[in-house]
Amino acid sequence: MDGNSFYIEFLFNDEQQLAEITPYKKEGDILYFDVSIQNHYQFSLTAVPTSEKPEWKIVLKNSDNEIDPDLAQIIGEQIDLHYQL
Repeated sequence: MDGNSFYIEFLFNDEQQLAEITPYKKEGDILYFDVSIQNHYQFSLTAVPTSEKPEWKIVLKNSDNEIDPDLAQIIGEQIDLHYQL
């Protein structure tokens, strides 16, 4: 994994959206990603290993915004797809 930002497209609440993903920290095997939507920082994510597939959790967020936990999972799945290519 390099430290370069990349963009993902995703469908959320019946709207096509674009997010900039920036890998920003690695602690051991744990990776953290900053998520910006419409050029504004929204939250940071990390993957929590589970028996089937990683579950994505918000670890930091912009206190001005409420974040739907489903959005974190959707974006996390797109991050997984990006690194599988």
